[in-house]
Amino acid sequence: MRAVAAELAKSIEAVEKAGGDGSAVADIHVGATPFGQWADAKTFGAAAGDGAGQQLGQVYAEFIKAYKSVVAAVEASASNHAEADLRSEGA
Repeated sequence: MRAVAAELAKSIEAVEKAGGDGSAVADIHVGATPFGQWADAKTFGAAAGDGAGQQLGQVYAEFIKAYKSVVAAVEASASNHAEADLRSEGA
């Protein structure tokens, strides 16, 4: 389990080293215009345009936080198993 936690931690570290904390995504501001002038494009542009980058950055940051929580939980589980093994061996 510790090996799994180590691999997960290594993966998220690679994302963070590349500046993947979500802040760069939050700075993206796209208006509705690039999507076109027909009705569906305007509707999509309004939804995907202003504020969408900020929302995506926030969701991405939440993902990173949750991912790190999973790594911590796997590490804690490994510690619990190791402690249980020691106790069951009578040490």
